[in-house]
Amino acid sequence: MKNKKVEALYIKDIAPHEEYNEAHLKHLKNIILREGILRRPILVDEETGMIIDGTHRYTILERMGFEAVPALTVDYLEEEIVIMPWNRVYSGFDSRGLEFGSDGEVRIYFNGKATHVSKPYRSNDAIKHIDTINADRLIKYVRHIPEEREFIVVTYKPPSRYEVIEIFKSGLRFPPKFTRHIIKNIEIPEINIPLLDLISIYRLEKRLSKV
Repeated sequence: MKNKKVEALYIKDIAPHEEYNEAHLKHLKNIILREGILRRPILVDEETGMIIDGTHRYTILERMGFEAVPALTVDYLEEEIVIMPWNRVYSGFDSRGLEFGSDGEVRIYFNGKATHVSKPYRSNDAIKHIDTINADRLIKYVRHIPEEREFIVVTYKPPSRYEVIEIFKSGLRFPPKFTRHIIKNIEIPEINIPLLDLISIYRLEKRLSKV
């Protein structure tokens, strides 16, 4: 793995490619405030300033008025990156506005059996619709589809890197927790930066020089 240097960026110079989940945001904010530190840097595309990983952390820090953020910058289109879905687990399911069939980029597992969402056909449109009407039924986001059949699981075909860049540059955003990026040759370190050091770019640069 390559060890890249964590650097200080102005928070105004970066932006996410997906929206945030308010419940997840509140949960993560409580953890960050309780610990008083930011454990890991935000992953950013060096060309566009697009946040690859860290949308919720960025949103928390931006809302709190911090000036700087620790970041690892990478070349998004050159690095060896795999995009995976964040599977959604629900306690129940409202299917209004959805049509089911044998095709489509989204699959829903009912009692262990899968059916495709044929309308909306594209994964980002279908997931955005599902997120909206089932917000109060969402239990968690998971990497792998659980075997427990009492839950309803939604999974989907993730976008390509080029589709992510296209959406970002257009000013649109994917649904919350839509992309899970795996970068095979880069190690993201634990840095444990005190929140007070994010007040200014100068303070953060000074802190990072000691890490």
